[in-house]
Amino acid sequence: MELQQFASRVVAEKYSVKWPPQVLDMMWRADCLGKQGRYKEAREMQRKVEEAKAAEENRRRQAEAAQMSRRRRNFEERQRSEAAALDMRIQGLLAECSREQQRNQAVLQKRWQNASQNLHFAHAVSVRNVAGGPIDC
Repeated sequence: MELQQFASRVVAEKYSVKWPPQVLDMMWRADCLGKQGRYKEAREMQRKVEEAKAAEENRRRQAEAAQMSRRRRNFEERQRSEAAALDMRIQGLLAECSREQQRNQAVLQKRWQNASQNLHFAHAVSVRNVAGGPIDC
């Protein structure tokens, strides 16, 4: 997975706001004060609720940013380690290919020497047959 795909997947994740019990309690109290006709106190409580919500949102954003940073760092580290492992595997395969080529070259060299010896022997036999003398290898 590429970094861009990782980032877009993380952005697409849904987050539902979950308010702490203190904020929910203050919201309930503000609602009750409003229903009782204590509007000034209800407005003050509502202001406190908004401040608490803003503080909670700020805390959540900071925590989310820290988590995103950790996830991104872990993702990049995993990508680097996978790339290093792939490089090591490629180096191993290249070394194996080189050894295979050397073995094949040795086999071909041996075949060429055998073919050369056979050719010299066949030539010596044909020369002897024509000349009628001993074979000189």
